[in-house]
Amino acid sequence: MQILRAQSDAILVGTGTALADNPTLRPRLEGATNPLRIVMGKRAVPANFNLNDGASETIYVKSHEIGELLAELDKHKLNQVLIEAGPTLGSALLKAGVIDEVVIYQAPIALGAGSSWLEDIGITTLASAQKLELISSEICGSDIKSRYRVGNR
Repeated sequence: MQILRAQSDAILVGTGTALADNPTLRPRLEGATNPLRIVMGKRAVPANFNLNDGASETIYVKSHEIGELLAELDKHKLNQVLIEAGPTLGSALLKAGVIDEVVIYQAPIALGAGSSWLEDIGITTLASAQKLELISSEICGSDIKSRYRVGNR
């Protein structure tokens, strides 16, 4: 995950994730530069949260409109954006057709509760399902990292 962060122009989270996790969104790698941080949503993030620590620029897109996010990405000439969002924003971006790849880390633990990585995106049949093509799969310590190309775009 830290390599993905270091390779990205920006890292995007929703305000729900920002408020729940108080993330730094910085790669924990020696010599890595901090990517731009983008927070999307209408709720305010407190000034004392990590996203406001000055370690790198943080842009706030105070909207739920994907078009406004895309305009902000274009304005800053951002190409590779890592989305570390929860199911609400992640699902909205997938449904809007603006995600190229999905990376899933699977840990060998069973929780039995909690939210899914994906919410209802309005697909009700297998024929209309969002296709994901496996690009690579690797073992990372005790986790499995699977990388998929998003189809049907």
